[in-house]
Amino acid sequence: MQEKRKDPDRPMRILLAGERKSGKTMCCTACAGMLRERGVRPGGVVCPNLLDRAGEVIGIEVLNLLDDPPSREVLARTEAEMDGPSTGKYHFSQKGLRFGREALEAGVRAGDIVFADELGPLEMREEGFSNLLDLARAPSTPPMIIVVRRELVPDVRRKLDPIPAVLFELQSFQPDEAPARLLDLLLGRVLRDR
Repeated sequence: MQEKRKDPDRPMRILLAGERKSGKTMCCTACAGMLRERGVRPGGVVCPNLLDRAGEVIGIEVLNLLDDPPSREVLARTEAEMDGPSTGKYHFSQKGLRFGREALEAGVRAGDIVFADELGPLEMREEGFSNLLDLARAPSTPPMIIVVRRELVPDVRRKLDPIPAVLFELQSFQPDEAPARLLDLLLGRVLRDR
């Protein structure tokens, strides 16, 4: 197994940026699988769309990557009121948000690399995965891939300061090559050889 970076003063954060529906979650999911195949333990969360039988988006799920296969919870719905905050067409579940926050914390404790899908409008208002920014700013947190919409990158960088963040823009790659490119970045800059 690869070792975590040993430089606590310069924790690595990668901002995986792209437009809505650009494949950010799919890229993270595929990269986490490739890391697992190499003996690197992914932690954190990915949040794929929840689809109905016809393939229409009716919500969002949250998956705990530390579990293999990932455990999951409904995070938000479009067609039903939930007991948490709302943003856009999504109504969030307190249970799903708690599940995601706990998965992020478990990923920081036990994962080699932490995926955080995503740091969005709720997190910028200190709602949603409200612990995400604190975890990202903590020098003891393992390398972290933070999914963010392109328009939020400047604000997220300000929130992370002085923690350095490398920008990985999905539009720079063909969709099928993005996970391997992200893996190369992780293995080349974040993890060191034994």
